[in-house]
Amino acid sequence: MNDVRLANMFYEQRGPLVFSASVHLALLVVTAIWVLFFAEQEKEPFQFELVPPPSGGAAQQQQSQSQPTLEDIKYDPVEDSMPTLDDIQVPERPVRTIEVEVPPEPKPEPVVRREQPVVEVTPPKQQQMSLEDFLNQNPDADKIKNVRKNPAPTTNRRPKINVPQFEGIQIGSLPAAEIASYSQADQDALGSYIAGFKASLKRAVASHPSRGAKLSALVVCDILANGSVRNVRIVRSSGDREFDNKVLAGYGRLASYVPPPKGQALMGLQIEFVQQW
Repeated sequence: MNDVRLANMFYEQRGPLVFSASVHLALLVVTAIWVLFFAEQEKEPFQFELVPPPSGGAAQQQQSQSQPTLEDIKYDPVEDSMPTLDDIQVPERPVRTIEVEVPPEPKPEPVVRREQPVVEVTPPKQQQMSLEDFLNQNPDADKIKNVRKNPAPTTNRRPKINVPQFEGIQIGSLPAAEIASYSQADQDALGSYIAGFKASLKRAVASHPSRGAKLSALVVCDILANGSVRNVRIVRSSGDREFDNKVLAGYGRLASYVPPPKGQALMGLQIEFVQQW
């Protein structure tokens, strides 16, 4: 069936060309035969006859009669045996499932607490000995004399530095009359500020070995509105230059302090330092 179908397709495409070639070949053969057999015959005089050209319809009819048509060609119909996509049944691909066995979680093992045995420790009993037995075992014990040693005097005691509170706050820029005009809250705030400043100075001044003598120095300073301590000077020396220098060094460690209440500078603040044993 496929060979017949291919032959029909080839004839449909190349049929006119083959037919034309066959006609021309036949004409050549006829011409050659005529030349070979009839050329030596007597040549008759040529007679020219004017013939009107054939009409177009007759020529077309003659040409159509000479050439075969598709209707004249008999062929067996070929059934299309090619399957379509609808006819093809594609098997469904099975879904592969993998089952993984999950091992069960192990159960926690019970914790066994081992109780340690309690060992009772009994201290050995001390043997009590009477004085007579002790003297019998140690005949020289009555010769031992108890010598009492007097403790040596300690010389490393730390002297105390006191900053006594005055009955009236002595501030050069704030006379007592002006302080008295303050409200009780303002006076308490000013008193607390001066007390805190004196406590800080007491911690800042290092102690001085004065050999038991009492030392006293009176110092004047200015506390500015921002809390800076300036113009520190000793108005009454203690008589011990080293002690006076330690007092001034304490002011140097406290060069910056908390601003005073209301931001009002305290000028000429007098503080007395007393060191005693």
